[in-house]
Amino acid sequence: VDLINDLEDISLPPLTDGDIEIFVDEMLSGRGVPYEQGVARRLSVRLGRPIPLFMQMATQDLYRLWKKEQRRIVVSDVDTIIDAAYAGISPRSRGVVPPGLIGHRHETKFEKPDLDAARALVAEAGADGLMLELKTINRTDRIAAATVIQANLAEIGITVDVIPMDAGPFWNLGLETEGDDWKDLQLWLMRYADSPDPSQMVQWYIEDQVGVWNWERWKDAEFDKLYQEGLVETDEAKRDGIYIRMQEIMEDTGAYVWITHEPVGIIYREDLDTSIQPTGWLWYLSNFEWQSS
Repeated sequence: VDLINDLEDISLPPLTDGDIEIFVDEMLSGRGVPYEQGVARRLSVRLGRPIPLFMQMATQDLYRLWKKEQRRIVVSDVDTIIDAAYAGISPRSRGVVPPGLIGHRHETKFEKPDLDAARALVAEAGADGLMLELKTINRTDRIAAATVIQANLAEIGITVDVIPMDAGPFWNLGLETEGDDWKDLQLWLMRYADSPDPSQMVQWYIEDQVGVWNWERWKDAEFDKLYQEGLVETDEAKRDGIYIRMQEIMEDTGAYVWITHEPVGIIYREDLDTSIQPTGWLWYLSNFEWQSS
């Protein structure tokens, strides 16, 4: 037991593309499983910076799938087994409004990637060999997501340099009051937390927020009009349509790729009732003053 304190903490490097190819080939071909070229690459993209344990779990699931269906493993099977493994814990996002609220979207115009069409657009724009910076807060989950984005864009010929940042400087990037960093922003990965009303999620993208939290700096008169209508509309079906349309406008700007609605664990007493204003704002204790009786 005394020797436990003498253990050395060693960080293993992530698997390289070559390591992954060898690993997948040994785990699948080595067991007689036929698979489509691109399976190893897709595993790398979905797992981010994969470590041997996760690769083993994923390839084992692909092996079980082959044993069950006795067919060639294809690239889309990778998505199937990984999505099943996570069981929708972190659902795919199709807008800024999360599940459980009116205005939540269930589909987008871009449900699946079209790499050939993307490469054609890059060529049409004369952007072959394009190099971009992707800035994000230096957290494990954000860096993993940024690595996946980096790998995805590499497939269409775009090189991405991932730049981790401390939270303070990161949240100043798009603020005009904090300097000129907003002039050089290219790609960034960010997450918002809002009160439980769709008006809270869309408020950051109106014209007045350009240079504040609308870092993408677009303006749309219809969007701003719908925002005001949503604040006073009481018919839930109409409000649902308002916020669906607002997210369609956001999608049409081409400025966003929504990733997920992160689950957040909260521990609370069973007899605790939340206090929420009609606007969706929460009542916090910090907003009150204690008075002696």
